[in-house]
Amino acid sequence: MKGPPTASRAALALTVALAAALPVSGVSACRSGGVALSVDLRTDYLAGREFASVVTEVVPDGASAQSADLAVTAPGPDFVDGARVADFSDLAAGAFQVKVRIVSPTGATLVERLARVTARSDYALTVVVSRSCAGLVCPEPLGDPLLATCDRGQCVSPDCGPQNPAACATAQCAFDADCRAKVDCVAGRCVSGTCLFLPDDAKCAGATCDPKIGCATFPICTPTATREQSCSDGNDDDCDGLVDCQDTDCAAQPCGDACTAGGTCVGAACTGGSPKSCDDGNPCTDDACALPGGCTHTNNAAACDDGLFCDGADTCVGGACTAHAGNPCTKPCDEAAKKCASCSADADCGPVTYTQWSCAYANVCATAGPGTRTASTPKCVSGSCTVVKSTQSQTCTRAVANGTTCGTNDYCCSGACVARNDPNHCSACGVKCSTGSCGSIGGGQYSCTCSSNAACVGDGFGAGATCWAPSGQTYCNCQCTTAGCCGGGAACDKPSGINYCTY
Repeated sequence: MKGPPTASRAALALTVALAAALPVSGVSACRSGGVALSVDLRTDYLAGREFASVVTEVVPDGASAQSADLAVTAPGPDFVDGARVADFSDLAAGAFQVKVRIVSPTGATLVERLARVTARSDYALTVVVSRSCAGLVCPEPLGDPLLATCDRGQCVSPDCGPQNPAACATAQCAFDADCRAKVDCVAGRCVSGTCLFLPDDAKCAGATCDPKIGCATFPICTPTATREQSCSDGNDDDCDGLVDCQDTDCAAQPCGDACTAGGTCVGAACTGGSPKSCDDGNPCTDDACALPGGCTHTNNAAACDDGLFCDGADTCVGGACTAHAGNPCTKPCDEAAKKCASCSADADCGPVTYTQWSCAYANVCATAGPGTRTASTPKCVSGSCTVVKSTQSQTCTRAVANGTTCGTNDYCCSGACVARNDPNHCSACGVKCSTGSCGSIGGGQYSCTCSSNAACVGDGFGAGATCWAPSGQTYCNCQCTTAGCCGGGAACDKPSGINYCTY
């Protein structure tokens, strides 16, 4: 008769409880020195039925490993209350790595746990193994590789224990009543915050209590083949109590699970597989994979895009892109262009601006001429500001001082360029020679010929002008002293010789 099905290849919960620094009974008397370490096991897996031995190995930092192998025969001891599985002595004080392997009757490893402790004196180490982590592989695919063991249904660090309680999972219970079994023939026990479920055959009236299905007459497995047919389906096809990679039939065979594919069975474990894609194409869900169920899709509150611009920034709610911040625009929103409009009226685009006037004058003496400037007029066209340019014109004017040079022996008089010997503007604008003759007096200067002092005053040489003949020719000679006393606002220059009007 075959025994009941054994646990799956997944890791089991191993809560490591490190006792206070007390002498370890039965060890200290036979050791010659160093630290003594005892290891006890508490589990609800059935000794002799579900496991046949416990292999314990301790490796102090920098020292050689020691191991102990405890064989268990049916009916085995009651491991719920705890049983000693190993004693070690003469260990160097310091950090230890403790490995515990629970082995099935067929020799397959049901679970392997690494626990890290630090001991400066004798210690007692209790390992609690429960069914709450059945089906969970630690570390999880794509998970933190440091979370290498399962505690109360969660993958945790091997540092989990009284020395580092923060590394442990949340306690499952405080009292036995907190541990509720799913079948009637199983009783719950609370052990250091972990629920253990102990099958009780006495409640099954001659049948056997299975912790999963309740009372049953074994074997409950009906063979469908003489060997495992699939190494990924969790079925015990040949009813030898081993499934998938735990069965030697699957050695080097393809395997996988709900989260991986393309693996190979090596040493009772499925290794080398690649993660299955759980991407559902929905940005409003966080996609992940966890055993035993496989892919999960958890709603998130991430930013998303519903394809519309004018309803504002979008956020995921309830697994869909349904929350919107509202119109992002203070001016009209242009959905077609996916942008906010720049304006709704011309006034939104700013004032008209102008360039400086550009004036053109015919010559140096001109006081008027055509002028132009460019006007930039902002307009709102289809929600966008554009600038319309136009040219404006006006007549430019300026003041040009009489006497401004406009060429050799030429100067400006009332906007016109005249010669300095022009009888109508002889040496100064407005000095008009009544004789009709403006003659050179030397040094590039000119004066009117004259016949009398009165004629010179009338010609514009100022009050007191005289008609004088320094070299046979008579010329008007200005005698005034105030600025601008000559015609046309010229001054009377009085060099050695004939005085003349000039600027």
